[in-house]
Amino acid sequence: MKILSYVSIFSKFFRKKYPFQITHFITSKCNARCKHCFYWKKLNKKNKELTLDEIKKISRTMPRFFSLILTGGEPFLRNDLSSIAKIYYNNNHIENLGIPTNGLLTNKIYLISKNILESCSGLLFTVSLSLDGIGKDHDDSRNTPGNFEKVCETYKKLTPLKKKYKNFNVNFLTTVSMANQDKLKIIHEYVKDKFNADVTMIMIRGNPKNPKSKNIDIANYDAINSIQKDKFKNLESFNHPKLKLMIRKRMHKIRSSIISRTIKEQRYLIPCYAGRLDAVIDEEGTVYPCEMLSKSMGNLKDFGLDFKKLWGSEQAKSIREFIKKSKCFCTHECNMRTNILFNPRIMLGGKIA
Repeated sequence: MKILSYVSIFSKFFRKKYPFQITHFITSKCNARCKHCFYWKKLNKKNKELTLDEIKKISRTMPRFFSLILTGGEPFLRNDLSSIAKIYYNNNHIENLGIPTNGLLTNKIYLISKNILESCSGLLFTVSLSLDGIGKDHDDSRNTPGNFEKVCETYKKLTPLKKKYKNFNVNFLTTVSMANQDKLKIIHEYVKDKFNADVTMIMIRGNPKNPKSKNIDIANYDAINSIQKDKFKNLESFNHPKLKLMIRKRMHKIRSSIISRTIKEQRYLIPCYAGRLDAVIDEEGTVYPCEMLSKSMGNLKDFGLDFKKLWGSEQAKSIREFIKKSKCFCTHECNMRTNILFNPRIMLGGKIA
């Protein structure tokens, strides 16, 4: 890895006072009932979701940032999902977009994805399909009969877009829980053999509806990460500059190791940049430093839909100070990714405390 190139890519974001990555929960509506969901208390409530016009106004007050995750709930339940993506692409010049989905709305997922690809030609865009087991195992995990077949159908439906658009990728996400921890290798091999695709194993987080879901033997997580040596093979054909791909591979290797150690040792290992380089906006406009820390920085509607005003508020500053002083830690992959990327010492081979 070229040290100067790596530093030049990220130093401009590190010096900024605004986020590198935004996670926007665009809806709390969901058409599945996952046992491991950390967001279950907010799902399908009569929340007053931000309108497209409100999102547009918020976006205009935000600076340029690199990565956007549009999530929920089930994000593809919003008919204006492609319009939301285009707003951020045009106003904030995002370079990377990720949308996780349960895969139930096959045709809608295809049409919206196609629309985004046609409208945002320079965007690296990934749709991540949730897959927590094979066949009935997956349906049981999600309390949704037929979900497994729909996930497979959706992947096949999206495959032509992968071939046509080099900036588009489709992968799978598996939430590691008590229910599937003994079958991670089976899931990995199924995805590899059936779809020639990649699957990322993410640790269950938060307070799931079924608390027992978090009873995991970390040895199972370690075992699957040692197996996944061919991970990112599908990114080789993805329109991903060589240096960025090298950095991504390096980051993922470190990330699984830190997550494992964090669970085993139950302590802070590296600085957390949530509230500084990461931000979360929920469906009603409340801003948090991350998904796990339930400390609100405020609601954008109380700041005239001005993100910069909220981000610079005393409440936001106090939360950033809390994270720094308390040495707050978790295993959330999206935040962990940022924490590692912006820790040059670790990215370039330094030891973790």
